[in-house]
Amino acid sequence: MNPKIVISPYYFILLLVIVSGCSRSSDNFLQAGRSEVKNQKYDQAVINFNRAIELDSNNAQAYLERAFISFKIKNPVPLEADLSKYIELTEKPLALAYTGRALAHIIAHTNPGESLADCDKAIAINPSNIQGFAFKRQLLIQKGDTVQLKRFLKSLDDSTRSRLFKNECCLTNRSS
Repeated sequence: MNPKIVISPYYFILLLVIVSGCSRSSDNFLQAGRSEVKNQKYDQAVINFNRAIELDSNNAQAYLERAFISFKIKNPVPLEADLSKYIELTEKPLALAYTGRALAHIIAHTNPGESLADCDKAIAINPSNIQGFAFKRQLLIQKGDTVQLKRFLKSLDDSTRSRLFKNECCLTNRSS
């Protein structure tokens, strides 16, 4: 004969309270990761963003935050993948994500065709942001495609061309 185990409803409720109190949501890990980024503890931040993504694989913000860290530590592989996932998950793609993904390709010297397409998307979404233009110019130089580079520069209006070269001078002076 099997003895019956009777669990009081109070114990059951207590167990639920304890278990739910121990679990953290994806957003909790996202916030913890952001705190770690502020303290420049990037390894710990990545762990928190990874956990946020494990708990909610549709947490677009966690992918974007993790991409930011990849950019900070100059690691283009997860940068490109995380920005791709962010673009996939967001309802409206942001020029920042496309520009960032193009930058990841520039750093890694990979996929120039896809990078140029990303620059074009970034420019179409936000033509006032000069980075899309600057990265496209850099990619064309990297490719060695002088014909397309000349065509691209000629297609720019005077204001954009001026901003592009002013931006390049500022970047050159900063790195010197």
